[in-house]
Parts: sequence; C-alpha cells; structure tokens
Amino acid sequence: DDDDDDDEATRAYEDHWDDVYRTDPAQLAREWHVESDTVLSACDGYARAASRDGAVVDVGCGSSAAGVDALRAYGFRALVLADVSPTIVAKLGKDFAEDARVRCETCDARAMSGIVRDGEASMVIDKGTLDALNGEDDKRRLLGECARMIAEDGFVVSVSFPAVARFRFLERETEALGLILRFKVIADGDPARGHRAVFVSVMYKKASAVMAAVPFERDALTEMLVKRMTASGSLYEDEDQDDVVAPTLDFSKEEEL
Repeated sequence: DDDDDDDEATRAYEDHWDDVYRTDPAQLAREWHVESDTVLSACDGYARAASRDGAVVDVGCGSSAAGVDALRAYGFRALVLADVSPTIVAKLGKDFAEDARVRCETCDARAMSGIVRDGEASMVIDKGTLDALNGEDDKRRLLGECARMIAEDGFVVSVSFPAVARFRFLERETEALGLILRFKVIADGDPARGHRAVFVSVMYKKASAVMAAVPFERDALTEMLVKRMTASGSLYEDEDQDDVVAPTLDFSKEEEL
C-alpha cells in the first residue's frame, strides 16, 4: 500500500534526523553547504522581483538561517520553517516564539499541501534537502511540492552537493514541471583542482514574465563546468567515473566531496 510505504519512509526520515540532533547537539546550529548570505547573493535579483505578499518556505530547514535571513532581507509577509524532525522544530519554535511572521511546522517535505497552499510562496528554499532524500522518486516529489507552492511570480532556490546526477535530474525534472532552470556553480576555482563547490539552482514557472525579466548570465566557471559535465559526464576532466553523491541518509563523508 502506497500510504503505508509513505508513512514508513516519513518515520525513517524522522527517526534519522531526530537521532542526528539528539546524539550531536552541534547539528542544532549547523549551516549546511554554504552560509545563507552566499545563497541569497546567488538569487538576489529573483528575491527582489518576487512579491512581498507571499511567504518564504524553507523545506527541510534544519538549523539553517537562510529562511530567516531571506525574511528579514526582503520583507516577505511570512516564513514557514518546515522539517521532518520534531526535535529541531521544537527548538525553532522556541527561538522564534516572539515573531508572529514565523511559523514552524513538523512535516514531510514530500507532502506539504496541508501546510502551504498552492501558490502561497514567493520563495521556496531547499538547502540540502534534495541531497537528504533517498532515491529519485522522493526527490521528484519534493521538487513537485516546491513547484506547487510557488506563486506565478515566485521561485525556488536549491543548494546541493556538486553531483552530475543532480544537474541532470534538475534539467530533466524542471522541464517536466514547466519550470525554467537557472544554474550556477559556487566555488573559488575549478573542482578538478581541489576547490570545494556547491550547486545553486534557481527555478521559476515558464509563464512568469517577472522572473524571466531578471538578468541572468552564467559566469565563466559555471559555463566551463556545464560544458564539461555535458561532454564527459563528470565534474572532473580526468575522471571517468560518474561522480554521483551516494547515500542520502549517511552524511558522514560530506567533507570528502
């Protein structure tokens, strides 16, 4: 039964992340991938163009400051901090108890229709949540929820590990969802020379003239790496193997990427 499978998967994600927060309290203040100002800088034009009347929704927010920083920087109406872990949501609820604009919700990011209405969000943030889901079906469902939640003139910003599989997934699935993909590699230099990188992707609806009007041009590093990934299937010129980031619930090897 699909519902039973969903319930089991939700419990598995919940148990995993609750265990992470209980056994390693440092995770209660961890910022995944990059600092929030790097994320906001990458999507600044889109955030400024989006309606102030919509909400910011941070899916699988964990302890990230990205949602709160976006709320404060751009003056959106409200912020929804959503996570599958009751432990982190309880902490967030205490942290933002005095801010009526902030709503903290325990939920499965793959199914948020009871939490956020269709088109309610001006900005949806995925900061590592796609990375934390098992299998393409779960990732596809999350991306579908992000697309459902954004307003016609809203956008999604996704931050992820630098995996060719992620780039291909987003290219394929944004097309299927009727979204435009604006992709950028954030790095100090070529990953083939040992520079740490993350992928930042902005997505918006094809029908949005407002989002389409935001200037976008790939920088030289991103352009080079997109050509490399397309031609060789690798982020690294001298590697033949696919650099898929495996296993999604085990983050113990994150710093090796």
